[in-house]
Amino acid sequence: MTRKVERNGPTPGRRQEPAAGAPGGRDVRRRALPAVAAHDGDSYRRIAADLLGSIRCGALADGDPLPTMKDLAARYCVAPSTVHRAITTLTEDGKVVASRGRRARVAAASGG
Repeated sequence: MTRKVERNGPTPGRRQEPAAGAPGGRDVRRRALPAVAAHDGDSYRRIAADLLGSIRCGALADGDPLPTMKDLAARYCVAPSTVHRAITTLTEDGKVVASRGRRARVAAASGG
């Protein structure tokens, strides 16, 4: 029978970092955000505008699938729910066709 041993404290051989706020500690909130991240709370509008620009310039043609929500979320450094809101906005405007479980696609004759 194997017995599980509980440890309290740091793992042997590993350096323990000081807590955030302590001298020499690492505060995650102080890291700079990537340049593409929006700070105004309207990230979904910017994503929708960028996708609409890609549709208008022809980078995304009628019937082409949009990038996945996961890819867009990583590209814009936002949560997938923010990307979903952007796609929903484009769907309501008739620029994109989206349905549950399928990738969103550019709507026919949505070029302008």
